[in-house]
Amino acid sequence: MGIRTIITTILLILALIIISTTTAAAISCDCGDICVNQSGWWRDNGALNASTTPIQAAVDNATAGETICVAAGSYTAKVNIATPHLTLRGEGAGVVTVNVTSISDHAFEVTANYVNISGFNATGATDFPHAGIYLGGVDYCNISENTASNNYRGIDLGDSSNNTLTNNTASNNSYGIYLKSSSNYNTLRSNTASNNSYGIELHSSSNNTLADNTASNNSHGIYLYFSSNYNTLTSNTASNNYDGIEVHSSSNYNTLTSNTASSNDYEGIKLGHSSNNTLTGNNCSNNNRGICLGDSSNNTLVNNTASNNYYGIDLYSSNNYNTLANNTASNNTHGIYLRYSSNYNTLTNNTASNNYYGIDLYSSNNYNTLVNNTASNNNRGIYLYSSSNNTLASNTANSNNNRGIYLHSSSNNTLASNTANSNNYSGIYLYSSSNYNTLTSNTASSNDYDGIYLYSSSNNTASNNTASNNMRGIYLYSSNNNTLTNNTADLNSDHGIYLHKSSNNTLTSNIANLNDNNGIYLYSSNNNMLTNNIANSNNYGIYLSSSSNYSSLADNTANSNNYDGIFLSASSSNTLTNNNASSNNNRGIYLSSSSDNLIYNNYFNNTNNAYDDTGSNIWNTTKTNGTNIIGGLFLGGNYWSDYAGVDNDSDGLGDTLTPYNSSDDIENGGDYHPLVMSDNTPPLGITYLQNITHSRTYINWTWTDPVDSDFSKVLVYLDGVFQENVTSGVQCYNATSLISGTTHEIGTRTVDTTGNINQTWVNNTATTASTLDNTVPVINSVSLDPTDPNTGDDISVTVNATDNVGVTAVIARRMQFDAVGVVRCCVARERVVARMAQFDAFVVVRACSIARERVVVTRRMHFDAIVVVRCGVLRDVAVIHTA
Repeated sequence: MGIRTIITTILLILALIIISTTTAAAISCDCGDICVNQSGWWRDNGALNASTTPIQAAVDNATAGETICVAAGSYTAKVNIATPHLTLRGEGAGVVTVNVTSISDHAFEVTANYVNISGFNATGATDFPHAGIYLGGVDYCNISENTASNNYRGIDLGDSSNNTLTNNTASNNSYGIYLKSSSNYNTLRSNTASNNSYGIELHSSSNNTLADNTASNNSHGIYLYFSSNYNTLTSNTASNNYDGIEVHSSSNYNTLTSNTASSNDYEGIKLGHSSNNTLTGNNCSNNNRGICLGDSSNNTLVNNTASNNYYGIDLYSSNNYNTLANNTASNNTHGIYLRYSSNYNTLTNNTASNNYYGIDLYSSNNYNTLVNNTASNNNRGIYLYSSSNNTLASNTANSNNNRGIYLHSSSNNTLASNTANSNNYSGIYLYSSSNYNTLTSNTASSNDYDGIYLYSSSNNTASNNTASNNMRGIYLYSSNNNTLTNNTADLNSDHGIYLHKSSNNTLTSNIANLNDNNGIYLYSSNNNMLTNNIANSNNYGIYLSSSSNYSSLADNTANSNNYDGIFLSASSSNTLTNNNASSNNNRGIYLSSSSDNLIYNNYFNNTNNAYDDTGSNIWNTTKTNGTNIIGGLFLGGNYWSDYAGVDNDSDGLGDTLTPYNSSDDIENGGDYHPLVMSDNTPPLGITYLQNITHSRTYINWTWTDPVDSDFSKVLVYLDGVFQENVTSGVQCYNATSLISGTTHEIGTRTVDTTGNINQTWVNNTATTASTLDNTVPVINSVSLDPTDPNTGDDISVTVNATDNVGVTAVIARRMQFDAVGVVRCCVARERVVARMAQFDAFVVVRACSIARERVVVTRRMHFDAIVVVRCGVLRDVAVIHTA
């Protein structure tokens, strides 16, 4: 080649370089401060800076506050960002891929604050512990809309706080999004973590906020581990994972609200070894366990829903002092399940329905409190197995397929004010050594079999319970030493209270009425004590059968039953005292094949009182001082309404027609001391007690005797001092030798022929006449208004009168004349005769002192003349006034 050729070639190359430089300077960058493509990087209107690692080159040449835009393409790089306030913006995670140069590198490593990364797919950092995007010890970074896939950790924050992760996708990593080592106060929102071993994990990181994230198809969806405290998880979705949301290893004081954990292989939400967390309004469905607590205490679960899981809410092993309130567990196998030493928990206002077990305490769950929970439409409503010292109060367990409340080998529990109605088997069931439990004020009604059923359970106390409209009200089978008090067992289709092979029980003050079979039924049950029970209007009131021996029946009432009040069949050596068996349709008491029973001081008032086919029972005790059932002074036999004998010695025990044998229905013996009713009713009191006459020295009282047939006399007292007995028929008493002007009270009480005294006093007060007063009152004036009346008008009479000892009364009477001019006053023995003309009436006015009276007669109007002929009142003086 010649020299000319060489020079020409050099000139062409230089021209091309100039042209190329001029062309590169014309490249624009309108998406940020620096643009990057696979060839290099450039600034707006700057030259292309070619680079095999263009992203890193752009970062290295950027200054704080600048934005780097990365064009679509696949980049092999390790991007280290150490400049703060830098923004890296990819064209989109679907089109910009950053693949690490080595599996032991991070795709992005951020070591400066306020860095923003968005729009990238970071992949290939598969070696432990590397990540697609890694923030190391930095704050206030914003990682958004990135995809981190096929890394060991997708997005990894180490000791980094106050960062925000939004709309990122982390998939097919070992850890999708990972916060560790005091990465606190970060916000993770609307991220998706799928197909990772751990979707989102917080490790020793606190005060973070996770909201609206989705974790699916991971081994662990969202995982708070090892002292990750005070985090808030809201409205996240964890589905199709092995575990949905898990709070573990002393991760405390976290708040989980309105999260959805569904279709996870094992737990929807799990707390493990963590305390003081609050779960509110979460929805956990179609998991193995909806919400699970393991060795976690002092947590609060409120308003959560757990449905279609195997375990709805599961407290597993050593979960103590947790509060569960207003949660709903439905369509699970176990609705709410406490097992293996979960103690001191409080369950309030929860609903467990359509589960196999509604609320289930299984194996050594003690000192828990269940209040106001509803467990209905389950197979078993509330179930306790080998759990003790729990309190169940005001719960509702209705319409369950098996039993409402079921205790199995569970002791020292308290059941109070619960309702267990309309269950297909029993309302309340104590089974297999469920001992020392207390049942108070519960209602167990309308169950298909038993209201309250104790099977092989002893030393329980049941009081104030209601068991009605069941097949059997209260049923004890092979259960001993129980106490039943103040229970009501009415309207059951079989027995009210039924003891079957149950001994040493105490039944006191129970009511068993209107049952289709027996009110109280003992079958092969010994040494029981029945006291003050009421068994009315059943087929049989109280029924002992099949060797129910050595029991005591005292103060019971068995009335108005269809057959017998008290029935003993093949039952011996029982003692019956102070019972009332009346108005029964067959017999008051019926003994069949029963011997050596002692029956005394009972009340029988039936058409047919007794039947005994053995003749070896004892129907009375020896005469003994003591008040008997009808109020007599001696104990002896029984009161029989049809006993026709006589009590000759008035001791209240019959002396003739003994032994009483109920018209030969008591064979070979009977009652040798039948009780005779004494008259203990006093007569009525006297009536119409009044003072008829009196003077200065005597007062006379009269009355009407009472109508009692056995009335005998009146006891008369004067001023509290007994005077005399006034026999029936006299009906008056005259008190004499009295002092004038003195007041006296008569007191009376009535007595019958038996000596019964009416304790109610009938009294009256009267005063003797005073010493004679010879000064008559003076009537000073009398006026009438109106002065010119018409016939039928009312007239007002005004009188002014005085007396030396005082005026005691002024009396004015209208007087009508008869045809001959004769008129009579209303005062005894007074007669006034007048002659008249042109008038039809006049008025008599009297002014009275203690013993004197003055009469004034005043014409009404137009009286022409009036003459008084006589006035017969004692010492009256008549003064005639005319117009």
